Amino acid sequence: MLGQLRTTIALRSSRVRALTAELGDCVAQALCDGLKVAAVAKAAGLPAARVRSTALARGELYPSGQTQNGHLHLIAGLAAELVAAEETRSAAEAERTQILALARKSRLLDDYQLAGASGLKSDEIRKLTRGVGLRVA
Repeated sequence: MLGQLRTTIALRSSRVRALTAELGDCVAQALCDGLKVAAVAKAAGLPAARVRSTALARGELYPSGQTQNGHLHLIAGLAAELVAAEETRSAAEAERTQILALARKSRLLDDYQLAGASGLKSDEIRKLTRGVGLRVA
């Protein structure tokens, strides 16, 4: 179970990184094509300062010719997909924490065995599970 969660979390984290990079590229391209920072920030659900810094971090871009509505629709879709991916990753991390806390409390495995099964360090397991109230489903 812990190994499966480790794989799930790794896949979700990879997806979040890819979506973040793609969103940054789309934001930069939209600003290059003349969209206002406020409109892009609203579509992306990001602060205007972050939109500006994201655009400045990208290299030289050339106008793409895409419409303003096309940019905004794409950015809003990517932002929604990013939020969903972050939520599924957080849910998997919360489930992992609950399983680790239950295993530590019941003393089925010691911290080093849990570390081997979960891919975390034993110190991280202790920190994660400290003060975690167990949910009874």
